[in-house]
Amino acid sequence: AVAIILAFFLALFYPGIIQFFIGLLPLPAKGKIRSYIERVNHSAAAYKHKKGLLLTCAFFAFFGHFTTAAMYFFTALAVGVVGASFWMVTFGSSIQIFATLISPTMAGEGAREIVQALVLGRHLGHSQAILSAALGFWAAEAMTLSGAFFLWARRGGYKPKFLHLEKAAPVPGPTAAGEAPAEKMSRWSKLAVHFKSGLLGGLMAGATLGIAEAVVIVITQPQLAEWWVLFYAPILYAPIYAAVGAGLGLGWGILSALLGGRPKPGRCYATYWAGIFSMIAFIITRFRIIRDVLMERPLAMPLQLLMLLLFLALFLLLWALLRRLLERPPWRRLTGIGGTIAVFLILLAAAGLVSGGHWLATRPPRPETPETIPAMLQDKPNTVLIMIDALRADRLHCYGYGPQTSPHIDALAADAIRFETCITQSSWTKPSTASLLTAMYPSSHQAIYKPDMLPDPVVSIAEMLGGEGYFCFGFANNANITPMFNYGQGFDHYGYLRPDYFFFSPESGFQLTGYNQLRLIRERFVSKKKYVQHYYQDARVVNKNVISWLERLRRGRFFTFIHYMETHDPYFVHPYNGEGYARVSMPSPDPGMAGRLSEVYDGELRYVDEAVGQLCDWLKEAGLYDQTLIVLTADHGQEFYEHGGWWHGTTLYEEQIHVPLLVKLPGGEGAGSVDRRMVRTIDIAPAILTLAGIPPHPSMQGKSFLGTMGQEWAGAEDVFSEEDHEGNVVYSLRTPTWKLTQANRNNPRGLPPVALFHLDEDPGETENLAARRDDLVELMAARLEERKALARGEAVPRQEREIDEATMERLRSLGYVE
Repeated sequence: AVAIILAFFLALFYPGIIQFFIGLLPLPAKGKIRSYIERVNHSAAAYKHKKGLLLTCAFFAFFGHFTTAAMYFFTALAVGVVGASFWMVTFGSSIQIFATLISPTMAGEGAREIVQALVLGRHLGHSQAILSAALGFWAAEAMTLSGAFFLWARRGGYKPKFLHLEKAAPVPGPTAAGEAPAEKMSRWSKLAVHFKSGLLGGLMAGATLGIAEAVVIVITQPQLAEWWVLFYAPILYAPIYAAVGAGLGLGWGILSALLGGRPKPGRCYATYWAGIFSMIAFIITRFRIIRDVLMERPLAMPLQLLMLLLFLALFLLLWALLRRLLERPPWRRLTGIGGTIAVFLILLAAAGLVSGGHWLATRPPRPETPETIPAMLQDKPNTVLIMIDALRADRLHCYGYGPQTSPHIDALAADAIRFETCITQSSWTKPSTASLLTAMYPSSHQAIYKPDMLPDPVVSIAEMLGGEGYFCFGFANNANITPMFNYGQGFDHYGYLRPDYFFFSPESGFQLTGYNQLRLIRERFVSKKKYVQHYYQDARVVNKNVISWLERLRRGRFFTFIHYMETHDPYFVHPYNGEGYARVSMPSPDPGMAGRLSEVYDGELRYVDEAVGQLCDWLKEAGLYDQTLIVLTADHGQEFYEHGGWWHGTTLYEEQIHVPLLVKLPGGEGAGSVDRRMVRTIDIAPAILTLAGIPPHPSMQGKSFLGTMGQEWAGAEDVFSEEDHEGNVVYSLRTPTWKLTQANRNNPRGLPPVALFHLDEDPGETENLAARRDDLVELMAARLEERKALARGEAVPRQEREIDEATMERLRSLGYVE
């Protein structure tokens, strides 16, 4: 089919070739055949210099057939055809249309149904194939009636313009010397017009597309600093798409030089500008729909086709507007280099003024720190809450790990109460950290999915302590829990320690889809070495910021939330040498790498352990350590192929939800003891509040393991955890002995729908006993349903926000988004 199409185009573009071959072929009745072919050839030759018209006709012929085939597919879906794929139905409909054209029946009645039954009956079922053929034909034909709308909507006095072609003289074939007929414009000139138009049209497409995407971002996310995207977007996009346009212009220019025709600068400029703008806008929109609307689920083929049609219409509209504008004398100068650069600089200056003015107008004041301890807090402790991201309990030496990975944390454990079994309520950062700060289950606080915010109605530990006079500050080191997602709720100061960005990008530049693509290309195909500052700020930077604030607050009462990232991937070799292992570049490592990744993970733990030691040493030197409550825990663990997978966020196995919990009480009470009660991370905030003499808020679902009003809590009878991430919906109920997990069927991770493990005999959760213990499964499942109902019954309204590209970039760098 492709060969036939190319042959016909060749005949249309170079009709002289046909005459050349006629003279060579020994045909019978050569005179009559030559006469007929020459008449056809002369008709084709009349369009020799109208190649743009020919290509336009070919495009709309394809477009019309493609949309007709799409109508057959939609009809097949509408009548409930099972097993229909778009390309299968397109193939069948193409043959059906051909049969309709050649059959001797009225409009192919009967022929199309027979063909569809023969071609697709085995795949779709004969009755459904016949029905979809009949209905699809009429639906597709009815679509042609839409032309009546354009006829009706024409402007007054409209007259159709016909192309009048004089009878064409015979077109000579190639001469003996192979010389082509003379043309008014040289091939180099044609190539130059296309190359220049592509370069400048791409530059303007990039600038306008960048500003358009930036405007959408600042409308949906008008927070501080994000307005700088208006300025950075055209700087980033313009050279990228100028290069794309230049490449397209070079290719099309070569084709134009070979085919003939005289390119018009204004029309070429408009074509490249509108084409590149529409193409990239389609890619960006599709990406955002999959990410933000469908939560990383694939986009159905019919919706993709509909989007394609919409953006094709956008291209035609932009092309028509730009063509009419740029072919007029006052605006024709814009198609030159000077005009394009002038417009680009004007756009850039306007964006810079708007961005800078907004930044100056919205800078928040630096919070004042207290110089003295409020009277009501004289006998209350300062509180340091340390969360080490992705730290497994079983990797700490004080929890029984063989290698010495944590001497400083072990020293802290010697001064603290070590809780043997602390279970987190989720296995990835956003919901788990929200549960830590609010003492609520994920289904209750509703910060579950990537775009989710910590809703305003929830009450955080910082709000409770701040309301009693504590100065609350914290530092987040993970893009999932930044102020943008409202995790700074209740804090006097809550900073996000942003990584250093590629391509000289400011924070706002990460919002741009084009930046993400460049970063992905750089990370996967160009960069051979990886350095921590491109992913997160390491523990030394965290301590520098924390200690700077502690210096100002040493005479006051404070609560601080400190977040270290070292044990979260990417893992880096220490001392830094460029060797790193990132989920973004290797989402599914070879199982043979488990040992190496585990070894580097241990090295990261040793590094963050030194930072914990440095922080404790500073507190001791400042005279604050003894009377400070220090709590060290993690948001979740990490997997090293124990259950056939990697990283975290997709299961609720023990390696992902069993986390450390060390609680150093003021005055050294309970130092070195081990508490064997089963506790949850939602119990940590109530415990801190209890020690500060503040009753936990009624919305908090956790209980204080430090006792309330002199009553000691016996620990959790069972622990409920939940996960809804990347298509994996998992729930677990854990008792001291047994653990039940439920997962959605056909989940991407391949988890069994029901699994039961005896943790005393099988701590590695390798043997699923669900089939042998139906009675226990039924009992625990009923209890699990009660926990689900409790969590959902106390749910606050869910809040989400558009995830900007800055955050998406950081999520990708941490492996949360592919």
